[in-house]
Amino acid sequence: MRLPARFFIILLLLIACSKNPFLKIHYSAEQPTNVSPQQAFDPSRAYHQVTTHPEIDAYPAVSPDGLWLAFASRRSGNMDIWIKPIKGGSAIQITNHRADDIMPSWSPDGKKIVFVSYREDAAGDLWMVSIRKIRDEYSLAGDPKKLTNYLGMDVTPAFSPDGKYIAFTSDRDGEQNIYLYRLSNKKVIKLTSIGGIRPTWSPNGSKIAFVSYQSNPLNRGQIFLIDPSFAHRDPTVTAYVPVTAGQSNDAFPCWSPTKDEIYFSRYDQDTNGDGQITPDDKPGLWKAVLEQQGNTQAAQEDVNIQNASNVTKASNQPGSHYSFEEIQLIPTYYQDYYPVGGRGSLLYFVSHRSGNDDIWQIPTDGVIPRQDDGFLQYQFALNYFPLPANDLVFKLSQESKDIERNLYRLLAFQRVSDFFPAQHTWVGWSLYEIGRTYVALDRLDFAAAYFQEIVNQYYDYPELIGKAKLRLFELDFNHQNLDKQIAFLNEIADPSHYPKETVAEAQLFMGEAYY
Repeated sequence: MRLPARFFIILLLLIACSKNPFLKIHYSAEQPTNVSPQQAFDPSRAYHQVTTHPEIDAYPAVSPDGLWLAFASRRSGNMDIWIKPIKGGSAIQITNHRADDIMPSWSPDGKKIVFVSYREDAAGDLWMVSIRKIRDEYSLAGDPKKLTNYLGMDVTPAFSPDGKYIAFTSDRDGEQNIYLYRLSNKKVIKLTSIGGIRPTWSPNGSKIAFVSYQSNPLNRGQIFLIDPSFAHRDPTVTAYVPVTAGQSNDAFPCWSPTKDEIYFSRYDQDTNGDGQITPDDKPGLWKAVLEQQGNTQAAQEDVNIQNASNVTKASNQPGSHYSFEEIQLIPTYYQDYYPVGGRGSLLYFVSHRSGNDDIWQIPTDGVIPRQDDGFLQYQFALNYFPLPANDLVFKLSQESKDIERNLYRLLAFQRVSDFFPAQHTWVGWSLYEIGRTYVALDRLDFAAAYFQEIVNQYYDYPELIGKAKLRLFELDFNHQNLDKQIAFLNEIADPSHYPKETVAEAQLFMGEAYY
Protein backbone atom coordinates (compact mmCIF):
# COMPACT_ATOMS: atom_id res chain seq x y z
CA MET A 1 0.00 0.00 0.00
CA ARG A 2 1.38 3.41 -0.94
CA LEU A 3 0.99 6.05 1.74
CA PRO A 4 0.95 9.83 1.24
CA ALA A 5 4.24 11.60 1.87
CA ARG A 6 2.81 14.04 4.38
CA PHE A 7 0.57 12.07 6.64
CA PHE A 8 0.40 8.37 7.51
CA ILE A 9 -3.20 7.87 8.54
CA ILE A 10 -4.91 4.52 8.28
CA LEU A 11 -8.21 2.72 8.78
CA LEU A 12 -9.67 1.68 12.16
CA LEU A 13 -12.61 -0.42 13.26
CA LEU A 14 -15.62 1.52 14.55
CA ILE A 15 -16.22 1.02 18.28
CA ALA A 16 -19.96 0.85 18.87
CA CYS A 17 -21.54 1.82 22.15
CA SER A 18 -24.87 0.63 23.49
CA LYS A 19 -27.36 2.67 25.55
CA ASN A 20 -29.54 1.94 28.59
CA PRO A 21 -31.84 4.40 30.35
CA PHE A 22 -31.57 2.93 33.89
CA LEU A 23 -28.42 4.61 35.15
CA LYS A 24 -27.33 6.13 38.43
CA ILE A 25 -24.17 8.01 39.28
CA HIS A 26 -23.38 8.40 42.96
CA TYR A 27 -21.05 11.17 44.04
CA SER A 28 -19.24 11.22 47.38
CA ALA A 29 -15.92 13.00 46.78
CA GLU A 30 -14.82 15.77 49.12
CA GLN A 31 -14.06 19.03 47.35
CA PRO A 32 -11.24 21.51 47.97
CA THR A 33 -12.63 24.35 50.07
CA ASN A 34 -13.37 27.86 48.74
CA VAL A 35 -12.58 26.96 45.14
CA SER A 36 -14.21 24.86 42.46
CA PRO A 37 -12.36 21.77 41.17
CA GLN A 38 -12.08 23.40 37.74
CA GLN A 39 -10.46 26.49 39.28
CA ALA A 40 -8.15 24.42 41.50
CA PHE A 41 -6.75 22.39 38.60
CA ASP A 42 -7.13 23.48 35.01
CA PRO A 43 -5.47 21.01 32.56
CA SER A 44 -5.31 23.68 29.86
CA ARG A 45 -2.56 25.41 31.84
CA ALA A 46 -0.20 22.54 31.00
CA TYR A 47 -0.35 23.45 27.28
CA HIS A 48 1.88 26.10 25.75
CA GLN A 49 1.44 27.26 22.16
CA VAL A 50 4.86 27.63 20.52
CA THR A 51 3.80 28.88 17.07
CA THR A 52 0.87 31.21 16.49
CA HIS A 53 1.02 32.14 12.80
CA PRO A 54 -2.36 31.96 11.00
CA GLU A 55 -0.83 29.67 8.36
CA ILE A 56 0.01 26.00 8.92
CA ASP A 57 3.03 25.15 11.11
CA ALA A 58 3.91 21.44 11.26
CA TYR A 59 6.70 18.81 11.39
CA PRO A 60 8.53 20.13 14.50
CA ALA A 61 12.15 19.14 15.22
CA VAL A 62 14.01 20.26 18.35
CA SER A 63 17.66 21.35 18.08
CA PRO A 64 20.30 19.26 19.92
CA ASP A 65 20.69 21.95 22.62
CA GLY A 66 16.92 22.07 23.11
CA LEU A 67 16.73 25.82 22.48
CA TRP A 68 15.52 26.02 18.87
CA LEU A 69 12.66 24.53 16.93
CA ALA A 70 12.83 23.70 13.23
CA PHE A 71 9.49 23.25 11.48
CA ALA A 72 7.73 23.47 8.14
CA SER A 73 5.40 26.42 7.63
CA ARG A 74 3.16 27.75 4.90
CA ARG A 75 3.62 31.34 6.06
CA SER A 76 5.67 32.17 2.93
CA GLY A 77 2.98 30.89 0.55
CA ASN A 78 4.00 27.22 0.50
CA MET A 79 5.70 24.85 2.93
CA ASP A 80 9.28 25.94 3.71
CA ILE A 81 11.68 25.18 6.55
CA TRP A 82 11.83 27.74 9.38
CA ILE A 83 13.49 27.85 12.79
CA LYS A 84 12.65 29.88 15.88
CA PRO A 85 13.74 30.08 19.54
CA ILE A 86 11.59 27.83 21.69
CA LYS A 87 11.36 30.44 24.45
CA GLY A 88 10.02 33.03 22.01
CA GLY A 89 11.26 35.27 19.25
CA SER A 90 11.04 35.77 15.51
CA ALA A 91 11.10 32.83 13.11
CA ILE A 92 13.95 32.62 10.57
CA GLN A 93 13.27 31.25 7.10
CA ILE A 94 15.80 28.56 6.10
CA THR A 95 14.49 27.44 2.70
CA ASN A 96 12.63 29.43 0.08
CA HIS A 97 11.32 27.54 -2.90
CA ARG A 98 8.02 27.38 -4.76
CA ALA A 99 7.91 23.62 -4.10
CA ASP A 100 7.21 22.31 -0.61
CA ASP A 101 10.02 21.61 1.86
CA ILE A 102 8.97 19.62 4.96
CA MET A 103 10.13 17.16 7.66
CA PRO A 104 13.32 18.83 9.01
CA SER A 105 15.85 16.96 11.17
CA TRP A 106 18.86 18.54 12.91
CA SER A 107 22.40 17.17 12.72
CA PRO A 108 23.78 16.38 16.21
CA ASP A 109 26.17 19.37 16.05
CA GLY A 110 23.30 21.72 15.14
CA LYS A 111 25.06 22.91 11.97
CA LYS A 112 22.94 21.16 9.35
CA ILE A 113 19.29 20.40 8.71
CA VAL A 114 18.19 17.57 6.46
CA PHE A 115 14.67 17.84 5.03
CA VAL A 116 12.32 16.52 2.35
CA SER A 117 11.82 18.61 -0.76
CA TYR A 118 9.51 18.17 -3.71
CA ARG A 119 11.36 20.67 -5.90
CA GLU A 120 12.73 18.00 -8.28
CA ASP A 121 10.63 14.95 -7.45
CA ALA A 122 6.89 14.89 -6.76
CA ALA A 123 7.41 11.92 -4.39
CA GLY A 124 10.13 13.65 -2.35
CA ASP A 125 13.94 13.65 -2.09
CA LEU A 126 16.34 14.28 0.79
CA TRP A 127 18.08 17.64 0.82
CA MET A 128 20.42 19.23 3.35
CA VAL A 129 21.26 22.82 4.22
CA SER A 130 24.10 24.17 6.36
CA ILE A 131 23.39 26.85 8.96
CA ARG A 132 25.63 28.87 11.27
CA LYS A 133 24.98 30.42 14.65
CA ILE A 134 26.39 33.84 15.52
CA ARG A 135 25.45 35.62 18.76
CA ASP A 136 22.52 33.31 19.40
CA GLU A 137 21.14 33.87 15.90
CA TYR A 138 21.06 31.40 13.02
CA SER A 139 21.66 32.18 9.35
CA LEU A 140 22.23 30.19 6.16
CA ALA A 141 25.75 28.94 5.42
CA GLY A 142 25.14 27.94 1.82
CA ASP A 143 22.47 26.75 -0.58
CA PRO A 144 20.56 23.51 0.04
CA LYS A 145 22.17 20.42 -1.52
CA LYS A 146 20.39 17.36 -2.82
CA LEU A 147 21.34 14.07 -1.15
CA THR A 148 19.20 11.41 -2.88
CA ASN A 149 18.37 11.15 -6.56
CA TYR A 150 15.95 8.24 -6.66
CA LEU A 151 12.86 8.99 -8.74
CA GLY A 152 10.39 7.95 -6.09
CA MET A 153 9.69 8.40 -2.39
CA ASP A 154 12.53 9.39 -0.04
CA VAL A 155 10.97 10.95 3.08
CA THR A 156 11.03 11.16 6.92
CA PRO A 157 14.79 11.73 7.41
CA ALA A 158 16.37 11.37 10.87
CA PHE A 159 20.01 12.09 11.68
CA SER A 160 21.81 9.45 13.76
CA PRO A 161 23.13 10.71 17.12
CA ASP A 162 26.74 10.28 15.91
CA GLY A 163 26.04 12.22 12.70
CA LYS A 164 27.25 9.43 10.41
CA TYR A 165 23.89 8.29 9.01
CA ILE A 166 20.49 9.57 8.01
CA ALA A 167 17.69 7.05 8.42
CA PHE A 168 14.75 7.57 6.05
CA THR A 169 11.76 5.96 4.33
CA SER A 170 11.96 4.93 0.69
CA ASP A 171 10.00 2.81 -1.77
CA ARG A 172 12.99 2.24 -4.06
CA ASP A 173 12.58 -1.54 -3.87
CA GLY A 174 8.87 -1.43 -4.63
CA GLU A 175 7.59 -1.08 -1.06
CA GLN A 176 8.26 1.36 1.72
CA ASN A 177 11.10 0.34 4.01
CA ILE A 178 13.70 1.94 6.26
CA TYR A 179 17.06 2.84 4.68
CA LEU A 180 20.27 4.47 5.84
CA TYR A 181 22.17 7.17 3.96
CA ARG A 182 25.87 7.11 4.92
CA LEU A 183 27.17 10.66 4.71
CA SER A 184 30.85 9.68 4.31
CA ASN A 185 30.36 7.99 0.94
CA LYS A 186 26.70 8.74 0.02
CA LYS A 187 25.84 5.04 0.09
CA VAL A 188 22.20 3.98 0.61
CA ILE A 189 21.72 0.83 2.72
CA LYS A 190 18.45 -1.05 3.12
CA LEU A 191 17.64 -1.91 6.75
CA THR A 192 14.13 -3.40 7.00
CA SER A 193 12.28 -6.04 5.03
CA ILE A 194 8.85 -6.00 6.73
CA GLY A 195 7.87 -2.55 5.46
CA GLY A 196 8.55 0.58 7.42
CA ILE A 197 8.07 4.34 7.68
CA ARG A 198 9.08 7.17 10.03
CA PRO A 199 12.41 5.95 11.57
CA THR A 200 13.58 7.45 14.86
CA TRP A 201 16.87 6.82 16.69
CA SER A 202 17.40 5.93 20.35
CA PRO A 203 19.50 8.47 22.31
CA ASN A 204 22.70 6.40 22.01
CA GLY A 205 22.09 5.49 18.35
CA SER A 206 21.99 1.74 18.97
CA LYS A 207 18.32 1.24 18.10
CA ILE A 208 15.77 2.53 15.60
CA ALA A 209 12.00 2.52 16.03
CA PHE A 210 9.62 2.76 13.07
CA VAL A 211 6.08 1.96 11.96
CA SER A 212 5.18 -1.05 9.82
CA TYR A 213 1.83 -1.87 8.27
CA GLN A 214 2.77 -5.01 6.35
CA SER A 215 3.51 -7.07 9.46
CA ASN A 216 -0.05 -6.65 10.74
CA PRO A 217 -2.69 -8.90 9.10
CA LEU A 218 -5.29 -6.12 9.43
CA ASN A 219 -2.90 -3.56 7.90
CA ARG A 220 -2.81 -1.51 11.09
CA GLY A 221 0.19 0.59 11.98
CA GLN A 222 2.45 -1.05 14.56
CA ILE A 223 5.65 0.32 16.05
CA PHE A 224 8.73 -1.90 15.88
CA LEU A 225 12.23 -1.64 17.29
CA ILE A 226 15.39 -2.81 15.54
CA ASP A 227 18.92 -3.08 16.87
CA PRO A 228 21.15 -2.72 13.77
CA SER A 229 24.58 -4.30 13.92
CA PHE A 230 27.29 -1.83 12.87
CA ALA A 231 30.04 -4.46 13.25
CA HIS A 232 30.10 -5.12 9.52
CA ARG A 233 30.80 -2.71 6.70
CA ASP A 234 27.08 -2.23 6.11
CA PRO A 235 24.66 -2.23 9.05
CA THR A 236 22.39 -5.28 9.21
CA VAL A 237 19.17 -6.16 11.02
CA THR A 238 18.34 -9.65 12.28
CA ALA A 239 15.53 -8.98 14.77
CA TYR A 240 12.31 -6.98 14.83
CA VAL A 241 10.78 -6.34 18.26
CA PRO A 242 7.15 -5.16 18.43
CA VAL A 243 6.76 -2.11 20.65
CA THR A 244 2.99 -1.75 20.24
CA ALA A 245 0.37 -4.28 19.22
CA GLY A 246 -3.39 -4.68 19.33
CA GLN A 247 -6.45 -3.13 17.74
CA SER A 248 -5.07 0.42 17.47
CA ASN A 249 -3.20 2.13 14.66
CA ASP A 250 0.01 3.77 15.81
CA ALA A 251 1.92 6.41 13.85
CA PHE A 252 4.57 9.16 14.03
CA PRO A 253 6.96 7.54 16.55
CA CYS A 254 9.72 9.75 17.94
CA TRP A 255 12.34 8.68 20.45
CA SER A 256 13.13 11.00 23.34
CA PRO A 257 16.64 12.49 22.91
CA THR A 258 17.43 11.77 26.58
CA LYS A 259 15.23 8.86 27.73
CA ASP A 260 14.18 5.37 26.66
CA GLU A 261 10.71 6.65 25.76
CA ILE A 262 9.04 6.59 22.36
CA TYR A 263 6.30 9.16 21.78
CA PHE A 264 3.65 8.40 19.17
CA SER A 265 0.15 9.11 17.92
CA ARG A 266 -2.52 6.44 18.41
CA TYR A 267 -5.64 6.18 16.26
CA ASP A 268 -7.98 3.92 18.19
CA GLN A 269 -11.30 5.76 17.98
CA ASP A 270 -13.65 6.72 15.18
CA THR A 271 -14.08 10.19 16.63
CA ASN A 272 -16.37 11.58 13.94
CA GLY A 273 -18.64 8.53 13.94
CA ASP A 274 -18.58 7.91 10.20
CA GLY A 275 -17.50 4.29 10.50
CA GLN A 276 -14.04 4.83 9.06
CA ILE A 277 -10.80 6.65 9.78
CA THR A 278 -9.95 9.76 7.79
CA PRO A 279 -7.74 12.79 8.48
CA ASP A 280 -10.80 14.24 10.25
CA ASP A 281 -10.53 11.62 13.02
CA LYS A 282 -8.52 12.56 16.06
CA PRO A 283 -5.57 10.61 17.46
CA GLY A 284 -4.30 10.59 21.01
CA LEU A 285 -0.72 11.23 22.12
CA TRP A 286 0.98 8.33 23.89
CA LYS A 287 4.40 7.18 24.94
CA ALA A 288 5.97 3.74 25.30
CA VAL A 289 8.50 3.51 28.13
CA LEU A 290 11.14 0.90 27.33
CA GLU A 291 12.80 -1.38 29.85
CA GLN A 292 15.65 -3.59 28.68
CA GLN A 293 16.05 -7.11 30.04
CA GLY A 294 18.40 -10.01 29.37
CA ASN A 295 20.89 -9.90 26.50
CA THR A 296 20.72 -8.94 22.85
CA GLN A 297 21.35 -12.50 21.62
CA ALA A 298 18.35 -13.75 23.60
CA ALA A 299 16.20 -11.07 22.03
CA GLN A 300 17.30 -12.00 18.54
CA GLU A 301 16.50 -15.64 19.19
CA ASP A 302 13.01 -14.53 20.28
CA VAL A 303 12.23 -12.46 17.19
CA ASN A 304 14.47 -13.65 14.34
CA ILE A 305 12.51 -13.38 11.11
CA GLN A 306 12.83 -14.10 7.43
CA ASN A 307 9.64 -12.33 6.44
CA ALA A 308 6.67 -10.57 7.99
CA SER A 309 4.85 -13.78 8.89
CA ASN A 310 7.66 -14.69 11.31
CA VAL A 311 7.39 -11.60 13.48
CA THR A 312 6.72 -12.71 17.04
CA LYS A 313 5.21 -10.71 19.87
CA ALA A 314 8.38 -10.50 21.91
CA SER A 315 7.54 -7.29 23.75
CA ASN A 316 5.41 -7.39 26.89
CA GLN A 317 5.94 -11.14 27.22
CA PRO A 318 7.67 -13.00 30.08
CA GLY A 319 11.32 -13.57 29.28
CA SER A 320 11.35 -10.96 26.55
CA HIS A 321 14.48 -8.88 26.02
CA TYR A 322 12.39 -5.69 26.07
CA SER A 323 9.23 -4.66 27.87
CA PHE A 324 7.15 -1.56 27.23
CA GLU A 325 4.67 0.37 29.31
CA GLU A 326 2.18 2.42 27.29
CA ILE A 327 0.96 5.69 28.82
CA GLN A 328 -1.60 8.06 27.31
CA LEU A 329 -0.43 11.66 27.66
CA ILE A 330 -3.51 13.72 26.75
CA PRO A 331 -7.14 12.89 25.96
CA THR A 332 -8.24 12.09 22.44
CA TYR A 333 -10.28 15.20 21.80
CA TYR A 334 -8.42 17.49 19.38
CA GLN A 335 -6.38 16.76 16.27
CA ASP A 336 -3.04 16.21 18.09
CA TYR A 337 -0.26 14.38 16.25
CA TYR A 338 3.44 14.24 15.27
CA PRO A 339 4.98 14.33 18.79
CA VAL A 340 8.71 15.03 19.20
CA GLY A 341 10.74 15.08 22.38
CA GLY A 342 13.01 17.91 23.46
CA ARG A 343 15.69 18.38 26.07
CA GLY A 344 14.46 18.44 29.63
CA SER A 345 10.92 17.21 30.16
CA LEU A 346 9.07 18.85 27.28
CA LEU A 347 7.16 17.32 24.38
CA TYR A 348 6.22 19.17 21.19
CA PHE A 349 3.43 18.22 18.82
CA VAL A 350 1.15 19.55 16.09
CA SER A 351 -2.39 20.44 17.14
CA HIS A 352 -5.50 21.96 15.63
CA ARG A 353 -6.87 22.96 19.05
CA SER A 354 -6.50 26.68 18.22
CA GLY A 355 -8.44 26.28 14.96
CA ASN A 356 -5.22 26.09 12.95
CA ASP A 357 -2.33 23.64 12.73
CA ASP A 358 0.27 24.98 15.18
CA ILE A 359 3.03 23.56 17.34
CA TRP A 360 2.31 23.11 21.03
CA GLN A 361 4.24 21.99 24.11
CA ILE A 362 3.34 19.84 27.13
CA PRO A 363 5.32 17.98 29.84
CA THR A 364 6.62 14.58 28.71
CA ASP A 365 4.60 12.89 31.49
CA GLY A 366 1.40 14.43 30.14
CA VAL A 367 -0.94 16.99 31.64
CA ILE A 368 -1.94 15.07 34.81
CA PRO A 369 0.80 15.59 37.43
CA ARG A 370 2.30 12.67 39.29
CA GLN A 371 1.60 12.45 43.03
CA ASP A 372 3.65 10.76 45.76
CA ASP A 373 1.66 7.51 45.99
CA GLY A 374 -1.42 5.73 44.67
CA PHE A 375 -3.74 7.06 47.37
CA LEU A 376 -2.81 10.68 46.65
CA GLN A 377 -3.04 10.07 42.89
CA TYR A 378 -6.54 8.65 43.37
CA GLN A 379 -7.58 11.53 45.63
CA PHE A 380 -6.22 14.05 43.15
CA ALA A 381 -8.44 12.59 40.42
CA LEU A 382 -11.46 12.26 42.73
CA ASN A 383 -11.22 15.82 44.04
CA TYR A 384 -10.39 17.70 40.86
CA PHE A 385 -12.52 15.69 38.41
CA PRO A 386 -15.79 14.97 40.23
CA LEU A 387 -18.95 13.70 38.63
CA PRO A 388 -22.06 15.74 39.49
CA ALA A 389 -24.34 14.83 42.39
CA ASN A 390 -27.74 13.57 41.24
CA ASP A 391 -31.01 12.10 42.42
CA LEU A 392 -31.33 8.35 42.89
CA VAL A 393 -32.38 7.89 39.27
CA PHE A 394 -29.81 9.51 37.05
CA LYS A 395 -30.76 10.38 33.50
CA LEU A 396 -27.85 11.95 31.70
CA SER A 397 -28.92 14.90 29.57
CA GLN A 398 -26.90 16.24 26.69
CA GLU A 399 -26.62 19.61 28.45
CA SER A 400 -24.98 18.04 31.52
CA LYS A 401 -22.19 16.41 29.54
CA ASP A 402 -18.76 17.95 29.64
CA ILE A 403 -17.07 15.51 27.29
CA GLU A 404 -13.61 17.05 27.39
CA ARG A 405 -13.62 17.26 31.20
CA ASN A 406 -14.75 13.63 31.45
CA LEU A 407 -11.94 12.57 29.12
CA TYR A 408 -9.49 14.26 31.47
CA ARG A 409 -11.22 12.42 34.32
CA LEU A 410 -10.50 9.11 32.58
CA LEU A 411 -6.87 10.09 32.19
CA ALA A 412 -6.58 11.25 35.81
CA PHE A 413 -7.77 7.91 37.20
CA GLN A 414 -5.73 5.96 34.65
CA ARG A 415 -2.64 7.65 36.11
CA VAL A 416 -3.04 5.57 39.29
CA SER A 417 -2.26 2.33 37.45
CA ASP A 418 0.27 4.07 35.17
CA PHE A 419 2.35 5.37 38.07
CA PHE A 420 1.51 2.96 40.92
CA PRO A 421 0.47 -0.41 39.41
CA ALA A 422 1.45 -2.36 42.54
CA GLN A 423 -0.93 -0.41 44.81
CA HIS A 424 -3.88 -2.68 44.07
CA THR A 425 -6.42 -1.04 46.35
CA TRP A 426 -6.20 2.34 44.63
CA VAL A 427 -5.86 0.79 41.21
CA GLY A 428 -9.14 -1.05 41.87
CA TRP A 429 -11.00 2.06 42.99
CA SER A 430 -9.61 3.91 39.99
CA LEU A 431 -10.99 1.23 37.69
CA TYR A 432 -14.36 1.76 39.34
CA GLU A 433 -14.22 5.51 38.70
CA ILE A 434 -13.12 4.93 35.11
CA GLY A 435 -16.21 2.76 34.66
CA ARG A 436 -18.43 5.51 36.08
CA THR A 437 -16.84 8.01 33.72
CA TYR A 438 -17.57 5.82 30.72
CA VAL A 439 -21.21 5.75 31.86
CA ALA A 440 -21.22 9.56 31.82
CA LEU A 441 -19.76 9.43 28.30
CA ASP A 442 -22.49 6.98 27.14
CA ARG A 443 -19.83 4.38 26.35
CA LEU A 444 -21.65 1.70 28.25
CA ASP A 445 -19.84 -1.31 26.81
CA PHE A 446 -16.56 0.12 28.08
CA ALA A 447 -18.13 0.85 31.47
CA ALA A 448 -19.42 -2.71 31.79
CA ALA A 449 -15.98 -4.11 30.92
CA TYR A 450 -14.33 -2.14 33.72
CA PHE A 451 -16.96 -3.11 36.30
CA GLN A 452 -16.73 -6.75 35.25
CA GLU A 453 -12.94 -6.66 35.58
CA ILE A 454 -13.36 -5.54 39.20
CA VAL A 455 -15.77 -8.40 39.89
CA ASN A 456 -13.33 -10.88 38.34
CA GLN A 457 -10.10 -9.59 39.88
CA TYR A 458 -10.88 -7.92 43.22
CA TYR A 459 -12.62 -10.71 45.14
CA ASP A 460 -10.82 -9.69 48.35
CA TYR A 461 -12.46 -6.25 48.27
CA PRO A 462 -16.19 -6.80 49.09
CA GLU A 463 -17.14 -3.11 49.10
CA LEU A 464 -15.55 -2.55 45.70
CA ILE A 465 -17.09 -5.70 44.24
CA GLY A 466 -20.51 -4.80 45.64
CA LYS A 467 -20.42 -1.37 44.05
CA ALA A 468 -19.23 -2.80 40.74
CA LYS A 469 -22.07 -5.34 40.76
CA LEU A 470 -24.62 -2.60 41.43
CA ARG A 471 -23.28 -0.61 38.49
CA LEU A 472 -23.56 -3.72 36.29
CA PHE A 473 -27.14 -4.15 37.50
CA GLU A 474 -27.93 -0.58 36.44
CA LEU A 475 -26.43 -1.12 33.00
CA ASP A 476 -28.35 -4.36 32.45
CA PHE A 477 -31.67 -3.47 34.07
CA ASN A 478 -34.94 -4.26 32.30
CA HIS A 479 -38.40 -5.17 33.60
CA GLN A 480 -38.66 -8.32 31.47
CA ASN A 481 -36.19 -10.16 33.75
CA LEU A 482 -37.32 -8.59 37.00
CA ASP A 483 -37.33 -11.80 39.10
CA LYS A 484 -33.80 -12.68 38.03
CA GLN A 485 -32.56 -9.18 38.74
CA ILE A 486 -34.24 -9.03 42.14
CA ALA A 487 -32.46 -12.28 42.99
CA PHE A 488 -29.20 -10.65 41.93
CA LEU A 489 -29.91 -7.72 44.26
CA ASN A 490 -30.81 -10.05 47.11
CA GLU A 491 -27.37 -11.62 46.81
CA ILE A 492 -25.73 -8.17 47.13
CA ALA A 493 -28.03 -7.29 50.04
CA ASP A 494 -26.56 -10.10 52.16
CA PRO A 495 -24.87 -8.36 55.13
CA SER A 496 -22.61 -11.35 55.71
CA HIS A 497 -20.85 -10.67 52.40
CA TYR A 498 -21.06 -6.94 51.81
CA PRO A 499 -20.73 -3.74 53.91
CA LYS A 500 -23.80 -2.00 55.33
CA GLU A 501 -23.70 0.85 52.78
CA THR A 502 -23.68 -1.59 49.87
CA VAL A 503 -26.50 -3.64 51.41
CA ALA A 504 -28.59 -0.48 51.91
CA GLU A 505 -28.03 0.61 48.32
CA ALA A 506 -29.06 -2.82 47.02
CA GLN A 507 -32.25 -2.66 49.09
CA LEU A 508 -33.05 0.79 47.69
CA PHE A 509 -32.53 -0.61 44.19
CA MET A 510 -35.03 -3.39 44.88
CA GLY A 511 -37.68 -0.88 45.90
CA GLU A 512 -37.01 1.24 42.88
CA ALA A 513 -37.05 -1.78 40.54
CA TYR A 514 -40.47 -2.84 41.83
CA TYR A 515 -41.74 0.71 41.49
